[in-house]
Amino acid sequence: MVKVTTSDILAITTNVKPAINYITRRNKPDSRREITLIDISGMLMRVTLFGDLATNEGSILEAEIKYKSVIALSDFKISIYQGDTSISSQIISTLCINPKIELASELREWFQLEKAAKAKGSPSTLFKNVKEIHISDIMQTSQNLIQARYCIFKEKITTILNRLEPWFYYCKGCDKNVDKNVSKECLNDKYRRIIDDLVPRYLVKILVENDTDNARVTLFDAAETLIGCKVEKFITEKK
Repeated sequence: MVKVTTSDILAITTNVKPAINYITRRNKPDSRREITLIDISGMLMRVTLFGDLATNEGSILEAEIKYKSVIALSDFKISIYQGDTSISSQIISTLCINPKIELASELREWFQLEKAAKAKGSPSTLFKNVKEIHISDIMQTSQNLIQARYCIFKEKITTILNRLEPWFYYCKGCDKNVDKNVSKECLNDKYRRIIDDLVPRYLVKILVENDTDNARVTLFDAAETLIGCKVEKFITEKK
């Protein structure tokens, strides 16, 4: 069952992908663009812009990405299906860049403080009061009740399950996996195209355990901290 609601969002733009042109189910041309946002809770959100928002406001955000614009989203659709959250624009949605409101100034100030703290190597304020959990807490929680949140659990890494090739290649346009040994074609039906420049990304599968429990954990970009270098350098040195 898909649960759909609408919401207003105020957040900082952290990443903007290029716009993608495609043909809708009604055989009409349209555009989409994915942006990544962060709000004052520190949670990252992926938002999909469609139509004019993707080409107009989206182009401005892409051009000014280094300034990390504050944006206000109104009447955006939030869909939740089997625990996964999707945020996207609809016909009535609006997007305002750098709104002149007090909340936007507070968000900008928070973001600058967080950026400065990370530059100094200080732990993020998000982790100062987080709850410590155990493997059993995760395993015994129903999948339908799990929500995205920051936690800490301290266990021992016993095995890297895919140590021979802890990465994958993906399509920049839609984040779908691309098997470079089989085909250089993105297999997403909406955006099927040939990928000339394959982009690698960490995907490290580890086994962690304590005295009573064990669990498999998958690391994506966070694996760079564990391994100590960017994925491109790792692949080059491994070869």
